[in-house]
Amino acid sequence: MAGLAFSATIKRHGPGTWSYLEVPRTETDRLGTRARVAVRGTVNGAPVRTSLLPDGDGGFTMVVNATTRSAAHADEGDRVVVRLEVDTARRTVRTPDDLARALRTSARARSTWGELSFSHRKEYVDWLRATKNPETRARRIRAALGRLERGDPLSD
Repeated sequence: MAGLAFSATIKRHGPGTWSYLEVPRTETDRLGTRARVAVRGTVNGAPVRTSLLPDGDGGFTMVVNATTRSAAHADEGDRVVVRLEVDTARRTVRTPDDLARALRTSARARSTWGELSFSHRKEYVDWLRATKNPETRARRIRAALGRLERGDPLSD
């Protein structure tokens, strides 16, 4: 499949929520699937690696996070130029050292961690990295270990 190239307007899902853009049907019809599609490319020339998400109506949306918006010099309401290709490279998340040490203390948590998808691992790692306070990070690691031992997702 040739790459996707289009322009779209960045929209906000609601106040204080995530931003996204709608991929034109002329482009999504070429994907040949209605499932999530991993992609890489650019938004206004800024590199992006993300997924196209089914919108439930036969089309796709793409989340445009704050990092991408900043690099693309764009925000809600701005029209951006998007160039994408299907990303077949394996996605991995580096387990932080302190979390890896905690996982070594629990076979169940380690097993659950090993079964998590890229997205779920990334969610845990992003949550841990979101704090600079060592005490908060230690609490989060303990909480993560407990959730993983129970097989609970990070977010409900």
